[in-house]
Amino acid sequence: MEAIQKIFGEEALTWAQFVEKMKQNPEVQIGQTKPTQEAEQLRAALTNLQAQYQTDLTAAKLDSAVDAALLAAKVRNPKAARALLHFDTLRMENGTVQGLAEQIALLRQNEPYLFENGAGQDEETHIVRTGTAHGAQGTAPMDKFLTAAMAAAGI
Repeated sequence: MEAIQKIFGEEALTWAQFVEKMKQNPEVQIGQTKPTQEAEQLRAALTNLQAQYQTDLTAAKLDSAVDAALLAAKVRNPKAARALLHFDTLRMENGTVQGLAEQIALLRQNEPYLFENGAGQDEETHIVRTGTAHGAQGTAPMDKFLTAAMAAAGI
């Protein structure tokens, strides 16, 4: 309060008198002032934080888009498939991941076991031929030996 009384005194001022007293006092600046060093440091820190936020947000969007694409491609193990992707070539543009479809197609071709209904993952029953009908006596020498041994033992 004393600083204001020192500058303006105790009398009521008109606007013109106020502006004149402000111009005459070197301690008071009208209009734009030079930012202090602390304000500049805060402004720089804010700019850095905003840039980091944008980078993190873009990375999060990319990660979720990749996960969604892998699930849509019916990947059996998304974590293993992500490890085989080249993230340095992927870019987010207009809400889509550029280069991801090509990489998934390449994965499907080179690593089919990662995908549902991939090669080596047939769901049909495989039949193994042993050479003889099950339950029938075979003609192999071992079968003849076992038959003779069982007959000799009375079994």
